[in-house]
Amino acid sequence: MAAVEWGPDNINVNVICPLVMSEELAKWKTENEALYNKTIGEIPMIRFGDAEADIGAVCLFLASDAASYLTGECLTLQGGLGLRP
Repeated sequence: MAAVEWGPDNINVNVICPLVMSEELAKWKTENEALYNKTIGEIPMIRFGDAEADIGAVCLFLASDAASYLTGECLTLQGGLGLRP
């Protein structure tokens, strides 16, 4: 694992798995409105993420000194979709 190999060199390795609105998702939304509405209703935040505002902010955090001890993590940014009631 890269985080184990590069950790001694103070290199952080993390992964972001985003659920973000994209051009293709917007196209799918118009072509599959009923399925889109069902999908969006299952996301606790009731929306897909914004690449710049939501995902970009996390990227900035990961690049900052505040995340200097965070490594080997997979950050799933999906508005709570993975939560099970």
